[in-house]
Amino acid sequence: MRTTRLTIAATTAALLLAACGSASTPSASRPTATDEWSAYAATLDDFSGVVAVARGDQLILEKAYGSASPGHPNTPSTLFCIASMGKMLTGVAVAQLAEGGRLSLEAPVSRYLKDFPAWAERITVRQLLDHTSGLGDAGLGGEGATPPSDLAGLLNRIRAESLRFEPGSRFAYSNDGFIVAGAIIEAVSGQSYEEYVRQHILDPAGMTATRFGAYRPARIAGMAHPYTESDGVLTDVSERVQLANPSGGAISTAADMLHFAHALLSHELLSPEMTGTVMTGTARTDRPGPRSVGESYGLGFVDATHSGVRIVGHNGGTPGYEAQLDIYPDQDTAVVALSNRDGIVSDVIRGSESVMVKEVTGTTGTRGPAATGGAAGSKATEYSRCMRRNGVSGFPTPGADGRIQLRPGSGPDPGSTAFKTAEKACEALAPPRVGG
Repeated sequence: MRTTRLTIAATTAALLLAACGSASTPSASRPTATDEWSAYAATLDDFSGVVAVARGDQLILEKAYGSASPGHPNTPSTLFCIASMGKMLTGVAVAQLAEGGRLSLEAPVSRYLKDFPAWAERITVRQLLDHTSGLGDAGLGGEGATPPSDLAGLLNRIRAESLRFEPGSRFAYSNDGFIVAGAIIEAVSGQSYEEYVRQHILDPAGMTATRFGAYRPARIAGMAHPYTESDGVLTDVSERVQLANPSGGAISTAADMLHFAHALLSHELLSPEMTGTVMTGTARTDRPGPRSVGESYGLGFVDATHSGVRIVGHNGGTPGYEAQLDIYPDQDTAVVALSNRDGIVSDVIRGSESVMVKEVTGTTGTRGPAATGGAAGSKATEYSRCMRRNGVSGFPTPGADGRIQLRPGSGPDPGSTAFKTAEKACEALAPPRVGG
């Protein structure tokens, strides 16, 4: 397939001018879209990471903030762990095999994987990718456990798992579903997961920096060190082993993720019809995240609407790293934020949403930092950050009403020791919450 690389200019100023080169001269009284992005970039001085925006094959913003490690600032080419953003790669890989007639999304898992429990006959490939399989997170081992570093070891754990509910009956976020999907990719393609994704996604899209495997960030040249925060103290956890597998954890850059979005929207990875299939949400979610109210899940992609503007993509989080890719398919635009700090991406993404909504509708929309439940929403956001800083990975951010959704069987376990410890540390900020 033909691959169009993003046009990279030398400086942010040049990028911003190039983005508007074909536009008519704007009225002096009305800010241009480029002015809006420049103003947005100027609000992010407290951020640590990289933010980049592209429209079509034009890069209109790319800026780095904060430190990658002591004495080394983040740069546009800094490497980050993208965590669950990698689920999009797995979704596209499975869809490619389906489009080529090598598997069926409606077939049971047992058609492609042998030596699995009886539940493999009841789960379809589609259900693995839209989180309706009934599987959980046995492969990654739960709180405090060190998961196996290879796919075979992860699958051994998953084989011993019992289903949490009847497949197809509801949504519950599951890393195991994507790990099993990765095993199907290997079985059907005859290649390792990494080999297949590199040959059929990374190389065609021009994602030259993205890589997989087990790694310690401190030992990867050019990679940002992850920092967790507790009681206002940042801790470098870059010697902790990170694992990249079909459920997430790959190393990448902001530019690579924009290349991925562009290749997807240009139909260089999938046909227009199959691109629509993976990106269109069919399962209503209860997934942690700033858009958890009213979003749905496709095949590795979250599908949401903010003030009438459609946003498709995925976020990711692991101790010390947060990431999000937002694709605006109707505007041929993508926004990526990669960070080496916990709990700071949500506000960055809310800001980019406001810029996009203003460009499309002329208003800032109904949600943003000030519109999320008013003072209660601000307090809820601080509580959510506090919980994540204190070790509760995946703690949800508040919805538009300032309330936090906690659902049994999905997300962090309110009964765990770690959760209770964090809850006590953050009790002064505690807002109303639903569930749990």
